Amino acid sequence: MDKTKSHSFLANIGSLFIPCATVFISSFCIMVLELVAARLIARFLGSSLYTWTSVIGVVLAGITIGNYIGGRLADRFKPIRTLPLLFAVCALACLLTVVANNLVGNFTWLWQFNWPARILLHVTVVFLLPSTLLGTISPVVAKMALEKGLPTGRTVGDIYAWGAAGSIAGTFAAGYYLIALMGTVLIIWTVAGVMIVMALLYGAGLFTVRAAAVVLLGAVLLATSSRDWARRSAYQIGLKSMPKGVLLYEDETNYCYIAVRTIAGYPGKREFVQDKLVHSSILVG
Repeated sequence: MDKTKSHSFLANIGSLFIPCATVFISSFCIMVLELVAARLIARFLGSSLYTWTSVIGVVLAGITIGNYIGGRLADRFKPIRTLPLLFAVCALACLLTVVANNLVGNFTWLWQFNWPARILLHVTVVFLLPSTLLGTISPVVAKMALEKGLPTGRTVGDIYAWGAAGSIAGTFAAGYYLIALMGTVLIIWTVAGVMIVMALLYGAGLFTVRAAAVVLLGAVLLATSSRDWARRSAYQIGLKSMPKGVLLYEDETNYCYIAVRTIAGYPGKREFVQDKLVHSSILVG
């Protein structure tokens, strides 16, 4: 009897490993995206209480909507068929955050709103969609785990626990390590890459998944290419932000984005920028 119970316990651990690992990774990516969101928009809107309030509120709203939609999807479709498509769409949505941020940051119609409203609208347009899509994954994974016939309470508890653990790990990894090491844009590319790898692991044979992988790879190559035509194309479609003047130096520190650049029409003038704010300027020669 004891041997049977022991075997059952080990089998349950094995059955829950894939769902728990999946929800851990998706929750990790959500929190990384949330931390990066504030740094990404800081180049256009600076960093303030309004910025963090908008980011936290919009991401939580997206997760809430995503959980609601994900529950409906889990009841209507087979989770094992739904997950690769969700991961593929999440990868493309992460790609779109870079494009949307660069385009929305230059929308003049947003200037008619007061500062808090402008920040909230910017964050909503850029980050509500990816947060919502990432939020759909957990309910679908929970349904997949329950279909294995494991105890309901423990299964749901494990899924929630591993999701929370992924969120904690993503928060500390992004805040203490990843942003300073990789920079915001590269982190978003990496999150998108993780999503597409998950999509391929769950459904490599699906045409939609393979097409999403090709689109993501093409966008990354275009954004990182040093060729003139590639840079011009990346600027035009928003994969890269159009520099104001000539960018001489930039870096992502633990505290803010910093850059040194010239001013268009004034090649001898240098500006030192932290996030959106110009902190000093000098004339050379």
